[in-house]
Amino acid sequence: SRSSPAAQWNVGNLIRIPELVPVPLEKAMKNYKIPNLTDEDISLASDFIRACLRFDYKERAEASDLLKHPFLADAFKC
Repeated sequence: SRSSPAAQWNVGNLIRIPELVPVPLEKAMKNYKIPNLTDEDISLASDFIRACLRFDYKERAEASDLLKHPFLADAFKC
């Protein structure tokens, strides 16, 4: 069944969104124009996100490695 003209659904799974255009993660982050977010911040954040989302679990970073990632270097300083 179809829930909207933009998206087709089948048994709860999204099949396609015609307007969806793949963009690099860095470009998507820049589009949000977050104040004080530097290109270096975007690079570190995208690297961290990619490490978390590797499809093959054998290549995916472990939590202990992610805690040491430069993106989180200042996250626990209060």
